[in-house]
Amino acid sequence: MIRDGHANVRSISHDAVDTVPINSQLMLAFTGMQYRKTFLSETKVQNYVWPAFIHSMALVTDLDSISPGVIVNPMSVVGHGVVLQDFCLVGALSKVGHGTQVGRNTVISPGCNLAGSSRIGHNVHFSQSCSICDKITICDDTYFAMNSVVKKNITKPGRYYGDRKLP
Repeated sequence: MIRDGHANVRSISHDAVDTVPINSQLMLAFTGMQYRKTFLSETKVQNYVWPAFIHSMALVTDLDSISPGVIVNPMSVVGHGVVLQDFCLVGALSKVGHGTQVGRNTVISPGCNLAGSSRIGHNVHFSQSCSICDKITICDDTYFAMNSVVKKNITKPGRYYGDRKLP
């Protein structure tokens, strides 16, 4: 979605971004990780304004920790001291525990629970209803299948079901 400085708000496809006037406001609406990564690598993001969007039905305790392009959906809870880097998406009914750092372009699907003091890398995708124990570190470029429960650090990129790496 773009807003070009007027009251005009419209949806565009990713391949039409080059037609958007510089300094327009954009909101990233992809949920698929591959589309998000491709778009962000091919787009000059610094040419546009990426407002953060926090739904009025979400609870975010520290607004200073929300970076450009972050979207926090309804009935989500983002705890004290959480850092959400650029273009993170927090799905509805998700919880991000105190002191957790979430890397750039990470998708937290609806119903996920990330316990406190965890370190989440860039381009991580948590499918619906994942749970992450406290003080966990997860590397970049990692995908977790639906209902995964992560109880130990993940150090190698790839696809996982819980702590188990999938082929």
